[in-house]
Amino acid sequence: MLEFDLNYLIKREEKYGANSFDGTYGNPIKYLDGRNPILISAPHSVNQNREGKLKMGERYTGTIAEILSEHIDCHMITKLCNDGIDDNYILYTRYKDTIGDIIDSNDIKFVLDLHGMLSSTDAGFRGYHIEIGSNYGKNLLNDRFILDLIIDSLNKYNIKDLKVDYKFKASKPYTVSNYIANNFNTPALQLEISSDYRNPVFNIKNFNLLINSLINFLNSLLKIYRV
Repeated sequence: MLEFDLNYLIKREEKYGANSFDGTYGNPIKYLDGRNPILISAPHSVNQNREGKLKMGERYTGTIAEILSEHIDCHMITKLCNDGIDDNYILYTRYKDTIGDIIDSNDIKFVLDLHGMLSSTDAGFRGYHIEIGSNYGKNLLNDRFILDLIIDSLNKYNIKDLKVDYKFKASKPYTVSNYIANNFNTPALQLEISSDYRNPVFNIKNFNLLINSLINFLNSLLKIYRV
C-alpha cells in the first residue's frame, strides 16, 4: 500500500493554497497529459465565485488529482487559480472546453471529477464521508459497471460510509460530469469527499486509504478497457 508523507503533501498543495486559496496567479487551468485514456478533474481545487459570492476551494482535490495522474499515468486537469468562474455551476466554460479537447485528442474513456464536502467537524456534516454522483447511472452512459467497480474498490480499503446519488447527484446539466456525458459522449462520475479522507492534515491514514482505493479502482478500469 502506498503511504504518503504529510509534509510532502502539504508542499504539493502550496500552489493551490497560495493567495488565500485563490491559487497561483497566471493560467487558471493546469493540465498534465498521460499515456492511459482516463482523465481526472478537480475544478474546485482553488476558490471560485458563485453568484457574486466567494466559494472556498476544496482543499487537496488538486493534489489528489495530480497523484492519481502520476500513479495511473493518465490525464489530469485542475484549476490553478481563481478566475471568478465556478466550472461546476456555469454551463459553458473554458475549463469544460479544454476537457472536450483532451477527450477528442486522447480518446478518453472515462472522467473522474473530484470534489469536496463537509467534514465530521463541520456543523452541516451530513453523516457520511463519500458520495458518488452518477445522475442515477445516466452519466455513465453504457458503462454502468463503473459504479460497482468504484464502490468495491472503496470498500476494499474499508471506506464504507458512502452514498450514491443522495445529495450531490450530478444531475444538473452544468455540472462537469453531466456536461461531459451529454456533450462529449464520455462516461463520467462526480466524487464528493469529506475532509476526513480528503485532507491529510485532518487524517493522513484516511487520506492514504482513499488514494489507494482510487488507484485500485482506476487500475481495475484500465484492465477492463484492456489498456
